[in-house]
Amino acid sequence: MEMNRTVIYARLSREDEDKIDRYKESRSIENQIKILKEYATNHNLDLKKNYIDDGYSGTNQERPGFQKLILDAYANKFDIILVKDISRLGRNMHQVGKLIEQTFPSLKIRLISINDNYDSLTYNDDESIVLRNFLNDYYIKDFRKKIHDSLLRRAKTKHMKSHYKYGYLLNEQGKIIIDPVASRVIKRIFEQYVMGYTPLEISRQLNVEGFLPPSKHIDEFVSKGAKKYERNSSLWKPSMITRIIGEYEYCGHIINLRHSNFYEEVLIKNKLPSIISEEIFQKANELKHSRKVQHYRIPHIGRLLIDPVSGKHPYYSTYNSEPRYVFRQSGFVVSCETIHKLIKEEIFSFLCEIYKEPNRFLNVYKKKLFSNINTKEIENEIAFLNKNYEKIFELYYAKKMTENDYKKRCDEIKKKMNQLEQVKKDINLNINNFQSFYNSFIKYLEECKKNYFNDIEFFYDLIDSILVDDFTKGIRGKKEYKIVIKYKFENVLKE
Repeated sequence: MEMNRTVIYARLSREDEDKIDRYKESRSIENQIKILKEYATNHNLDLKKNYIDDGYSGTNQERPGFQKLILDAYANKFDIILVKDISRLGRNMHQVGKLIEQTFPSLKIRLISINDNYDSLTYNDDESIVLRNFLNDYYIKDFRKKIHDSLLRRAKTKHMKSHYKYGYLLNEQGKIIIDPVASRVIKRIFEQYVMGYTPLEISRQLNVEGFLPPSKHIDEFVSKGAKKYERNSSLWKPSMITRIIGEYEYCGHIINLRHSNFYEEVLIKNKLPSIISEEIFQKANELKHSRKVQHYRIPHIGRLLIDPVSGKHPYYSTYNSEPRYVFRQSGFVVSCETIHKLIKEEIFSFLCEIYKEPNRFLNVYKKKLFSNINTKEIENEIAFLNKNYEKIFELYYAKKMTENDYKKRCDEIKKKMNQLEQVKKDINLNINNFQSFYNSFIKYLEECKKNYFNDIEFFYDLIDSILVDDFTKGIRGKKEYKIVIKYKFENVLKE
């Protein structure tokens, strides 16, 4: 029977900003595993285990998943390694070449790299797969660097925006000029704002006098029938006034890469005809900042809430005097009263569980916190190293191994043994820490049992973060929200 015990190795070298949940693996890792699993299924491979290094550079040979992979390879726990491409194993050409051409063949391990169309069982090309892979990677990096450099050069010398900006026009020669109608509205907004008018009052006056808002004005007079914004509001809103007040470009400057996640914005001064002066812009924005409500003084829990898409906190605002949390990336809004009620119900249920069966609570959460720790597996690895040490000693005693090789192998085994012993020690320490934390935690809950509903600081003492998701966004009627609370005692392992 053909041996096809297969394992997957996946690695991501940079922090993935596109996290579904900051406590889960990144989407790129999930995609790698999905592709590799499909390959294993299609080729009838017996998939046994996944080894993962999320957030580790390929130049770092001390990756925990990679180290475990190599250790299990020597223990003959699998026959085939599946990777997306050769560079997942590492970025050091010499070390990866040694793995592919010496280590894996000596252990009779087959390596399959999907993107490189490489299978060590059938590969007959004279060209080194490692060298070819690293050359391709080098060319990609060099090409990316040239693109970035070109983009930055253009950002520092010319206007890069492809859309029309309210207040400006393009003449027949393609030069940017001031829009006479929109510029008068912009000047009026700044002047009235400095005089003390609120954005709501300014927007109402503009609507009464029949001025078109920015998007409708561009569709009607600037974009020459393109009608890019035809679905937008036909009325001025306070948010439009606030946005115009913060536009430094109206002073005659270009701001490129303003909303980029990868580059810092680039300011090119005096490249546009100015609509307003620097002086009135400064006055208006100083007034704008002075009018801001100091939300951190208001008792709310926005710093605990997490947007499920971006992993960021929502911002706190009021609409018709009703406090609310706005989750920009997920695209939903929830009132403070609603979310506070849901959280209080969840905490109440949580407290009832503790008071009813404290020992059960201790066992459940201890199991939850330490579920990923397998002390038996560590003991097996230590036993395997001891047997390996005995074999090496026998070879040395029988003069089948040189003294230098013997000392080198012994040092390697001793280093791994020390690492495993330290892991065992850390596990026992964390379990003891959890037990002591639990005892003080129960006492604290007893003290807060009566007044936690009225004390917002209790949330901050008890909770680390709250993931909030709206499964009914876009649907009218009754809204439903799901909340996942991560309590602070669950961070014991990380302390």
